[in-house]
Amino acid sequence: MDAHSRKELDRILHPRSVAVVGASASPGKFGWIFLKSLIHIGFSGNLYPINKNVDEILGYKAYPSLAALPEVPDMVVVTIPARHVPDALEEALAAGVPGAVVITAGFGEDSDEGKLLEARVKEIAGRGIRVIGPNCFGVYSPRAGITVIPGSGFSRESGPVGFFAQSGGLTADLGQIAIGRGVKFSAMVSYGNAADVGELDMLDYFAHDPNTSIIAAYLEGVSDGPRFLRLLTEVAAKKPVIIWKGGASATGARMVMSHTGSMGGQAAIWDAVFNQTGAVKVRGLTELIDTLAAFSSLYPRAGRRIAMMGGGGALGVEASDIVDELGLVMPVFDGEIQAEINKHLPEFGKSAKNPVDTGTPLIGADPLAEIMRIIAGRDNVDVIFVVQLLFHSQVLMRRVAGQAQAPLALFAHYPKLAEMAGEISIGSGKPVIAVLPQTSITQSDEDLELEREIRRAADAFQSAGCVVFPTIDRALKALARVAGYQEYRELHGRAAAD
Repeated sequence: MDAHSRKELDRILHPRSVAVVGASASPGKFGWIFLKSLIHIGFSGNLYPINKNVDEILGYKAYPSLAALPEVPDMVVVTIPARHVPDALEEALAAGVPGAVVITAGFGEDSDEGKLLEARVKEIAGRGIRVIGPNCFGVYSPRAGITVIPGSGFSRESGPVGFFAQSGGLTADLGQIAIGRGVKFSAMVSYGNAADVGELDMLDYFAHDPNTSIIAAYLEGVSDGPRFLRLLTEVAAKKPVIIWKGGASATGARMVMSHTGSMGGQAAIWDAVFNQTGAVKVRGLTELIDTLAAFSSLYPRAGRRIAMMGGGGALGVEASDIVDELGLVMPVFDGEIQAEINKHLPEFGKSAKNPVDTGTPLIGADPLAEIMRIIAGRDNVDVIFVVQLLFHSQVLMRRVAGQAQAPLALFAHYPKLAEMAGEISIGSGKPVIAVLPQTSITQSDEDLELEREIRRAADAFQSAGCVVFPTIDRALKALARVAGYQEYRELHGRAAAD
């Protein structure tokens, strides 16, 4: 894709004016939902509802047609029934609109008639208007104040991740989950059936986008395998590309075919693609968000040598087993370092070898921070893990204090610990990963209060620049993906630059 084509896509992702064809005054219809979402997220450009039957929608003057607008909008969003979409695109093309997003479903994924309609959309696009969709949820661009359906609550703060997917529902889910994991986006694009704009366009666009340093995708199929392979190899040598490939199995491929009409491909072929290109493979939404959180916080500072600290010997045993499986390293501290660490630990039940077992989770922020500083000064440690069992450090402390009615927040040391962890990470240049396991999952008032404390703790660590995971194994697996890509990038990226 050339610079001109990227500029056309950029106008869709960062429009200054948007027309909504099929805007509705009836709550619940897509034309109403999309317009409401743009208003709620704070789109500050010119907004034009297109509906010939009403004069005003949600406080905005409605126009009978695109030709009646006072300007040519940068983007048209189409929400009308499928049979009328080609006519709407013809009108947009005639008006000189550079790009359109077709939310409407009922095309190639639906029926033979839908395939003919999709072919018409493709033909119209080929005459001079870029089209995202049909059968998609649209574009989320925090800098522009544009959002997908339903994404009115998405963050307006931009970040490093550029994401694209055929699935609109997944795009909406990921955008919502990302809010609680500290993952921020440069843009997200749900491109549906890809009658025009597809995975090749989006991969190329984000590869050249200066605001995107991490690329992620959910793919159900690709339109041109050899071209995709060449482009992915080129891009992954410069930026991390994280891919969840849907439909790799036979059962998954059938689901993909019924969803977007796209063939998914065979698992063995895609395994070869990952091995050859250096793209990062994830399976499922949980792995995707974990990996995005890890890359957003750890890349390019991650390494395979880890130190872990927390209360409970079983946590260390679990970590040690997983570390070996993932090719990570947990170096044993020498006697001198152990002696330094032991100065800040209880007399009994402890271990300073690595992992550092504090002997009890009932230990304050100050000694934990001192241990963290000691570890951060070691040349043989790349990443520090801090495991915090809030059930013990807050719930049990409240019980011991005999203050059953006092708020759990009164017994929290994580705000201070998170702040110090962030300072230590910045000072040493070594990432800190916080693991906050949920050790109780009943519906009691106490457990619900604990869940709120875990979320507050996660916010505190994320605000301090630390990445947060709910379990040790998920944290280690995400770290291993970042470290593996960094090794690939160091080898192949340098070769690509030469």
